[in-house]
Amino acid sequence: MAKLLTLNPLTMRQWRRFRAIRRGYYSAIALLLLLVSSLGAELLVNKRALIVSYAGHWYFPTYGAYLPGTTFGFDYAFETNYRVLAKRSAAEGNAHPNGPRDWVLLPLVPYDPLESDFKTGVYPPYAPSAAHWLGTDSTGRDIVARLLYGFRTAMLFALLLLTVNYLIGVAIGCLMGYYGGWFDLLFQRLIDIWSNVPFLYVIMIIASIVVPSFLTLVLVMVAFGW
Repeated sequence: MAKLLTLNPLTMRQWRRFRAIRRGYYSAIALLLLLVSSLGAELLVNKRALIVSYAGHWYFPTYGAYLPGTTFGFDYAFETNYRVLAKRSAAEGNAHPNGPRDWVLLPLVPYDPLESDFKTGVYPPYAPSAAHWLGTDSTGRDIVARLLYGFRTAMLFALLLLTVNYLIGVAIGCLMGYYGGWFDLLFQRLIDIWSNVPFLYVIMIIASIVVPSFLTLVLVMVAFGW
C-alpha cells in the first residue's frame, strides 16, 4: 500500500521544480483558496440571511425555502428583505413578550450580483463604502458580488471545458490510433476542415438558431477544441 501511495521519481522531480517557482506555487495556492471560497459564495455574498431567529423559530433562508415578508410580520407577500429585517431586529430588540430576542445573521456582503441598490438623488456608479466595499457598477450592482460569482462561473466553466475536452479528445485519439486506416484518415480530414472554420461565424450562426446558454457555450468550445 505504501508503494502505491508513493509518487514516482519523475513526478517528485516535477513537483520540486514547481515548488521552486515561488510565484507560481503561491499563486496556485491562492487560486485554489479562491476557488474553494467561491464554491460557497452564497455564504459570503448573498441578499438572503444565513440565519434568522424570529419569535422563537429558526430559519435558514440561504439554502432554504422562499420566505415571504408576512413570515416576519411585514405587510407584503414577496420575498423578505433581510437587510431591513436585520435593522428592525437590531432596533426593536425583543419584540415578543416573554419570548427570545430576534436576530438576523447576514453574509459579509448582503447583496446579490444581479441586485441593484439605488440611492435617492444619486446616480450610480457609487464609490466604495461600508455597504459596497468596491462600490457599484453603472446599474447599482455590487462589484464584490459580481466579481465573486463571476469568478466562480468562469472557473467552473474552464474546469468543465478542460475535462470534457480531454475526455472526448483522448477517446477519439485512442480510437484513431487503434483502428487506423480509413477511420484515422476520415477524422484527420474532419479535424482539418473543422479547425479552419471561423469561430466567430459559428457562434453567430448558433446564437441565431438556439437560445445561448452555459451548456451551449460549453458544447461549442468543446467542438472547436478550445
